[in-house]
Amino acid sequence: MSSKARGPRRDDLTAPDGSLLTHCRQNCERGLTTIFGDVTVRRKGYRIAGVESLFPLDLDLNLAQDKYSHGLRRRVAEQVAGNSFTGLGELDVPLGEDGGLLSIELIIWTNEAY
Repeated sequence: MSSKARGPRRDDLTAPDGSLLTHCRQNCERGLTTIFGDVTVRRKGYRIAGVESLFPLDLDLNLAQDKYSHGLRRRVAEQVAGNSFTGLGELDVPLGEDGGLLSIELIIWTNEAY
């Protein structure tokens, strides 16, 4: 991931309204919780005034919009399917620093969008 973040600046990105995204911010960070634990993804952000930043690396890597990776969501779904909700605290799934039932609930409820 980090080698892609260090790649050349792109000059071909446009906003939804067709405006060229002319400003590039280096080393933007976002947290991601994966089946291997918490990681930090560094990437370039492209924008113009009045338009939300675009992060092409997020799209290239097919990253989820929130902090839980698709692989982690899949593992939670597989384990939840075989457990009662009260047994969820014993799942073999890393949930990052904030771990616990609240995180599992968030993953389950937001999984419907995927």
